[in-house]
Amino acid sequence: MTRRRLGLALVGVLGVVLLILGLVEREALRGLKRQGLRWQGLDRGLTTRTFHAVTGPGLSAERVSVDLSAKVITVHRAQLDALALAQGGGGEGGGGGEGRAERLKDWQIDVDALGLYAGERLLVDGLSGRLDGGEGALVGDAGQLTLPGPDGARAALNVTVTSPIAELQGEATLTLTLSDPPRLTVEAEALTLNHPLIAAEPLPLRGLRLSLSGDPRQEARGRISARGGPDADLTLRCVAPPACELTVEMTDQPAAVVLSPFAPLVPELRRAELDGTLGATMTLSWPSRAWTLTPRFANLRVSGAVQGLDALRGGRVEVRRLHGGLHPIGEGTPGWVPLRMVSPYFPAAIIAAEDAAFYRHDGYDPEAVLEALAANQAAGEVVRGGSTLTQQLAKNLTLSGERTLVRKLRELLLALELDEALGKDRVLELYVNVVELGPDLWGVQAACERYFLKSPANLTPAEAVFLALLLPSPKDGYERWYLRSRPPREAMRRVLENMARAGALTEAEAQAAAEGPLMLVPPG
Repeated sequence: MTRRRLGLALVGVLGVVLLILGLVEREALRGLKRQGLRWQGLDRGLTTRTFHAVTGPGLSAERVSVDLSAKVITVHRAQLDALALAQGGGGEGGGGGEGRAERLKDWQIDVDALGLYAGERLLVDGLSGRLDGGEGALVGDAGQLTLPGPDGARAALNVTVTSPIAELQGEATLTLTLSDPPRLTVEAEALTLNHPLIAAEPLPLRGLRLSLSGDPRQEARGRISARGGPDADLTLRCVAPPACELTVEMTDQPAAVVLSPFAPLVPELRRAELDGTLGATMTLSWPSRAWTLTPRFANLRVSGAVQGLDALRGGRVEVRRLHGGLHPIGEGTPGWVPLRMVSPYFPAAIIAAEDAAFYRHDGYDPEAVLEALAANQAAGEVVRGGSTLTQQLAKNLTLSGERTLVRKLRELLLALELDEALGKDRVLELYVNVVELGPDLWGVQAACERYFLKSPANLTPAEAVFLALLLPSPKDGYERWYLRSRPPREAMRRVLENMARAGALTEAEAQAAAEGPLMLVPPG
């Protein structure tokens, strides 16, 4: 009888214990749900619980197993959003990070194949390891997650990543500190930029460092710098991920420092002295890749960039023509025409059509650059170059015909020195003798003979304007206007009006030239 009573008592006690455990479990499950956790299945053992297809704020897991007696949690194939972790995550009533850490201090957490993300971007996959009391390290092939992080941070991630940008090749070390606010540092010793609008060949980038602090879903701020080069302030906003906008603000800095990253592809930077300052404001949008750029220039001067400068002042030089070979130009060479023997209408027409500020700028025209950038941004491609006559001369003297940022930079450096060293009249004299004005037509002498069967000294205003309008695209103009005998009358009228406003013609002369005949030598 005593044994029977004892057995009944034990059953009663066990029933009470099970009831209490059931109540405790239900309260625990309600607490998990208050934290925003959900699961599609739950397997119960005597002292174990296994949750299947777990999801929550910024996290998901294929399976989470809990051993209540051993105080071990095992997480299988989980994905975690680092930005959500940095913000603390959790639903209402869940308490702070310190409370959760306190509750886990006696627990062991085993992690198998964790993937860590920053929003939609995978940072590192396959992290595995053990955390005791919320402390430890998870290690994968490409990085490591350490809990807790430095200076009171929840965690710190160190990972080697490959550039996600197709045009930028190489690896970088990424350090993400999961704190409030989160902090990101990216360091790359050697990257390669390969973009057809930047250069015809890859541009090596050395010692890049980027830092950001803050949640980009609101606003993150930081800096970017290059070893020995410029630095700039960054502002990143991703208010509707994955759409983001990055603003880069580079304060005015020495031009030599700003341009130094391009030195591997720009020989002029390696041999010249460069004075003045450069600054810029740039915005980049993702995923549209739309961009804006507003550069600032001040007191730019260059010396030592132009090779053979003495010969350019007066003598013979060899010019690399765009379609093959080196050709001598200068006093005494075939086809050379001194500026004094060229009708003044031709230089005036060139300036009116191509570079209205020629006599006011120092070889480059900041306003023309800004206008070209605006036109290119609106068109989504390069439709205008913004080059001055001096920059065009630099291109014709030494450079290839590629349309890249590096070529424009070389043009700028050469033009700055040419303008100061040669003066405006010598720049014009060289220009009218080297420019292409049709298929295999180089210089004003050859063009006058082909189109008008006359010397450059006898050009009329209308003839001078016709030649000037060929300059942007000489082969196209030759085919459309000359071979078809259809001069661009409306464009000619606009240039003639510009010449009149500049004082090169009277209004009556401009009107007469616009309305009068243009006698072209018949093709053939």
